[in-house]
Amino acid sequence: MSQHGPHARGGESYERALAIARELGDTMFEGAVLGSLANLLRDLDQADEAQTLYGHALAIHREVKDRRVRARRSAILLPCISNREV
Repeated sequence: MSQHGPHARGGESYERALAIARELGDTMFEGAVLGSLANLLRDLDQADEAQTLYGHALAIHREVKDRRVRARRSAILLPCISNREV
């Protein structure tokens, strides 16, 4: 994350949380953190990176069968895909 200020601190916090989730093997928490990090990247106009993380988060939520979160992530991911130039 190459940003400065509050966004950079937020990104660093998400990166630490992601490392902890992976270390603990908590896939549901990992998916939630990936989604939050994707939201931050989207807000920073880094749509490609955000889309990649949304995809990873969605795959994790499919794996753990969390339908509520899957629906929310899918709703967020759809505009990212539809706004991309072909």
